[in-house]
Amino acid sequence: MIIFAFIMYYVIEAAVEKAVKRAMIVTKIQSKTIAAEYHAE
Repeated sequence: MIIFAFIMYYVIEAAVEKAVKRAMIVTKIQSKTIAAEYHAE
């Protein structure tokens, strides 16, 4: 049961890490797009 808990912890941690990285990439793309639109005006 303890081993199962450790596996679940690592799986969740990996998923959270992927989600955070994806969110950071999306934020960077959005900020670049906003900056480009701002300069275009």
